[in-house]
Amino acid sequence: MTCEEALKLLYEVIDKEANQIDSEKVKRHLEDCQHCMARYEFEAMFKTFVTEKGASRNRTDLLKQRIQDRISDAGESGSRFQLRSFRSRPVIISAAAALVLCVVAALATAQFFRHKSFVYPFEKEHFNAHPVNFEAVNDDDCIKEINSYLTPHFSLALGEKVAGYELTHYGIDEIRGHKFMHLHYRNGTSKVSLFIGQYSPQNLPDFEKAIHSGIEYFRHVCLQCQVVYWKQGNAVAIAVSENKELDLPQLASALGAI
Repeated sequence: MTCEEALKLLYEVIDKEANQIDSEKVKRHLEDCQHCMARYEFEAMFKTFVTEKGASRNRTDLLKQRIQDRISDAGESGSRFQLRSFRSRPVIISAAAALVLCVVAALATAQFFRHKSFVYPFEKEHFNAHPVNFEAVNDDDCIKEINSYLTPHFSLALGEKVAGYELTHYGIDEIRGHKFMHLHYRNGTSKVSLFIGQYSPQNLPDFEKAIHSGIEYFRHVCLQCQVVYWKQGNAVAIAVSENKELDLPQLASALGAI
């Protein structure tokens, strides 16, 4: 198999769409051709990194380590294959260097994907929330109605008021195919949305982690707002505000277990 033939099948092999015969041919070619192996490793690493959304810092660190290992191996590979092809070492080093440069682009792509898939839907509902679309919280009956949704679904209920936060409106939103109780707060002139929905770990990105009053929460700050989420029982609470200075994890104390 020539390099041209191998590269034509490269993406099918990476995507596991090539048949077994072609896969074996490409595999044997990669074992003998460092040029194509470098290209294969680059494409495979980059695809894995982006498709997994770069959400986990552990994955990011693993990718960086693999790149560093690839650069280290380049020197050894260059020595081993020096007699076969004087071009092997420059090609491998160039490919490894391209991987390093590409990490920046991959991080940016992953961050954009994370924002578009997770942050933006809640950010959009936060900014589009108008009192006309929500019930105003003006008496105990409203609190009972909110709890009539929270308690059966999540074994939670609104408890103590949080200093500085005033609950003004509430409603139900459907976001990313799931229903969320949307509690609308005010803190001075700042609007705050608290979304409460079914906890699903596979749908949650790995934001910066911290601890507040014994609760583990994850925080992300973007251009327009800050987003914080934490787990309470079988529920996930997601707080959004354009005020990036607010201590949003305080809102966890507003929800009590039943």
